[in-house]
Amino acid sequence: MIRRLHQLHDSIWEKELGGVFTPPQFGVLATLAARPGIHQQKLCSLVALDSSTGSDVVNRLIRAGLIRRRRDEHDRRRYLLELTAKGRASLTETAPSVVEVNARLTRALPESDRAALLAHIDRILSEEPGR
Repeated sequence: MIRRLHQLHDSIWEKELGGVFTPPQFGVLATLAARPGIHQQKLCSLVALDSSTGSDVVNRLIRAGLIRRRRDEHDRRRYLLELTAKGRASLTETAPSVVEVNARLTRALPESDRAALLAHIDRILSEEPGR
């Protein structure tokens, strides 16, 4: 069932966002909006991306001019990430479409059930090691 729900999400996402961002890319942008200046390793952990995939997503967003990377002055082995003005604008522009994806995904449920579903999903995800 979860696989089918994921497929439905991907289908709705593609219709709403038309290839603007992938869900992982949007997750990276939204996380950086909430936590500017975090290091890449922490970002990958927060958005549940392995380091290789996370690095690829970050590099694509850097090339697109949506985020910037700088060395951590306190630990030169780390990179800190933040949104650019273009990244903030893109996130603001696409956020309503992402809200619509979630609304369409759960529209068969009454509002109280939607809230409960999200609370249960949050609880499941919070139990994941490293979160």
